[in-house]
Amino acid sequence: MPSPTPQRAASPATPPMMGRPGGGGPHPMPFGEKVRAKDTQGTLRRLWVYLRHQRAALLIVTLLVLATSALNLVGPYLLGIAVDDYIIPGDLPGLARISLLMLAVYLLSALLTWFQIYLIASVSQRTIRAIRNDLFTKLQTLSLRYFDQHPHGDLMSRLTNDVENINMVLSESVIQLLSGAITLVGAAALMLWLNPILAIAGLITIPAMMLLFTRWIGGHTRTGFRRQQSSLGTLNGYIEETITAQRVVKAYNREQDALAHFEVA
Repeated sequence: MPSPTPQRAASPATPPMMGRPGGGGPHPMPFGEKVRAKDTQGTLRRLWVYLRHQRAALLIVTLLVLATSALNLVGPYLLGIAVDDYIIPGDLPGLARISLLMLAVYLLSALLTWFQIYLIASVSQRTIRAIRNDLFTKLQTLSLRYFDQHPHGDLMSRLTNDVENINMVLSESVIQLLSGAITLVGAAALMLWLNPILAIAGLITIPAMMLLFTRWIGGHTRTGFRRQQSSLGTLNGYIEETITAQRVVKAYNREQDALAHFEVA
């Protein structure tokens, strides 16, 4: 597991702490400065090292996502049949039969969705536990100089908040991305089967709009998330240092300075 992020430049607007007993050294990067991953593919490969031990569970989750996505497409299709073939002609017995079929489809979809959420949550929790164990083990091998040069609160933020973000990605985002992609492909195929002309007209504009909005929203989201994590590390570092140095703060009557610094941290 790689070492925590190397030392970052101190913010010129940050006033010094008195003695910095909670782990001195420079503060994390200022809020407005951009932080870019040095090796995204390498990070994904390291994450796969943990996930590959749970390939069977991931395969089952993928199959469940395929099944629920298909059922989510079958439901609206059956609704259309119910309107066209039974409600408009007034065929109540046929409407009752297809209503029961729709109910079974939606119940099965809900059951499979619960099962896939349960499985992916188990996978993500086991993965996060392994990552945290390796991170804590790595911390035991670092020198005292490293802890003196990095705020303790920032290190704790990486062990808690950053790892929890990985948990959220594994337990929520991966399922949503996979389900969305499968549903989109299935919906396009169903549209082409029902009405090719209207489907082609719709599919011409949808990719361009999705590409435009995805790039615009994705770019702003990444920038905001990096700023949030940088600011959170700075804030956690300052809170940890202030609590550790509370006797020093009170001895030198620096409570108001600490509050003013917290407002801008």
